[in-house]
Amino acid sequence: MTIWLLFVYLAIFPQTVQGIIETMHISRVFDLLVIIALMIIVFLSMQNRIAIRRLEKKIEVLVRDRAIQHTKKEHEK
Repeated sequence: MTIWLLFVYLAIFPQTVQGIIETMHISRVFDLLVIIALMIIVFLSMQNRIAIRRLEKKIEVLVRDRAIQHTKKEHEK
């Protein structure tokens, strides 16, 4: 929610980031917002991939343990 408020604020008052824009040689505030949005998307994608990898490992351990338990039950019969 905070990110959206920041984007709205920068869209309404673009002169607040004029110094940053001039330093980075960016021509418009919209270009800066697009760059920031892409950086956020990349960061969230990386976080998502890390979370998915952790879940995959947990599922693998769970399936392996259940397969071992099932095999032990089959041998006991």
